[in-house]
Amino acid sequence: MKTKILLRTLATLAVAALLALPAAAQEVDFITYVSIGDSLTMGIMDACLVEHGQRDSYPAIIARQAGRPFEQPLVKEHGLGGCMYLKSLLSATGALDPVFGNWPSDGVPLNATLPRPYNNLGIDGFKIHDVVATNPTTPQASAAYLTLRGQGTALQQAASVRPSFVTIWIGANEFYPAITSATTIECPDPRVPGCTLTSMSSVNADLDTIFNTLKTAQGGTAKGVVLNMSDPPLIPFVTTVSPVLGTNPANNQPIYALSNVGCPSGVPVCPVPPGSYLTLVASQYLKAGYGVPCAILAPTDPKRANCDKPLPDNYAVNPATGAVSPGVVLTPPEWAAIRLEAQQINAAIQAKANAAGYKVFDMSAWWNDLLAHGRSYGGLSLPASYLGGIVSYDGAHLTSTGYAILANDLIQFINATYGNDIVQADMYPFLFNGNTSTGGYPLPPASVVLAPGDEITWAAAVFGPENWRQNLKSFFPDLPIRHAVTGSPQESPTSIDREVRDNRPDRVN
Repeated sequence: MKTKILLRTLATLAVAALLALPAAAQEVDFITYVSIGDSLTMGIMDACLVEHGQRDSYPAIIARQAGRPFEQPLVKEHGLGGCMYLKSLLSATGALDPVFGNWPSDGVPLNATLPRPYNNLGIDGFKIHDVVATNPTTPQASAAYLTLRGQGTALQQAASVRPSFVTIWIGANEFYPAITSATTIECPDPRVPGCTLTSMSSVNADLDTIFNTLKTAQGGTAKGVVLNMSDPPLIPFVTTVSPVLGTNPANNQPIYALSNVGCPSGVPVCPVPPGSYLTLVASQYLKAGYGVPCAILAPTDPKRANCDKPLPDNYAVNPATGAVSPGVVLTPPEWAAIRLEAQQINAAIQAKANAAGYKVFDMSAWWNDLLAHGRSYGGLSLPASYLGGIVSYDGAHLTSTGYAILANDLIQFINATYGNDIVQADMYPFLFNGNTSTGGYPLPPASVVLAPGDEITWAAAVFGPENWRQNLKSFFPDLPIRHAVTGSPQESPTSIDREVRDNRPDRVN
């Protein structure tokens, strides 16, 4: 009897001790892992939705490492949206001048009849309000319908499976449309067409609904990680093309690209304000001569056909067709408005997630660390700049390698926070195969004839001109050295010879 009493007492003390431990020491399980978010959760890369990107979305990698099944709305190759592929990297003169093609948008759903909600409820273009309100019921080739299938909102479906663990990364589309369209228009209702910044009144109410609903579905104890937004959102989409086209030898002053913003009265075209950013789309205009002062061009330069014409500042809507053309100049006041939005969203996420009991992963610190240091693996260095291996061809979304880096850092965070011992993903297939799919990163069409050595760039999907000398020459000493942009990284624009696709101002592409 005394032995039974002693054992019962010890068991009671053990349970009490476990309950007394801080939440960081209590392991969580991934029996039912659900991830909510936007395109960055869905696994969008190279401006499209495609199976090889989805299979290496950051939540899919986490689930794989945790040994749990993870269903997604997979779309068969070649995907939807016109996946970008590299046709060439250098111009005839050896300058950095990447040219892209687009795969046909012919992908079809692979598991649309799954009888339960998908584990990955990240949906391309979603804003915070969409998580609680959007549920398209008419069959269509949209990310929202492919994922939700008219069976309820993302929040309703996530709550219905009573998730044992959740990751939530939503909020970028409250301000990313302002970046991709170079236009800042704030509206109180996030559903109003043309708005590029969302009022915080809508954001606060919807975040409360998301966190409280999921906590209730988890039995009243929040178990999961919430990712905030990068601040400032200095993605390659806005840092690759410099507004400085060169230096005036007469006075050693910078020569800025031309626009029609901030010009004196009666002056139709003037230099963009110092401190402005140009988007990747600006490279198309600069390549054609728009935004380039005629005075700096040779008499026979073909850019003279459009020189002294301004780069478009804000997005424009064609009244006849409704087609939207994005602006390409982000002025300092516009950038300040975007930063403020990101900071306000982060403050709301931090306060509301913590109040509900969720843990917050600091994406702002994560991205700023990548910008400053990149990542190195066995002597192979990957920068966060354009064509550096972490960010995909569209300049906004990650590559499979980038998603793997994020997944591993989240695994480390989960292990430290909850006491789990999930093993991080092996980076080898990402670094030397491009992804974990059979065959690796997709080959370009047979009609594309790459210059000697270009196949290394697209096949590995990580090697860019910035790290060519440091990395690839040691592996392939007989291949010609690629020449990066001359001067500092901000002195010459990168040309992107492709059509602007899906540049709606109300979403991230």
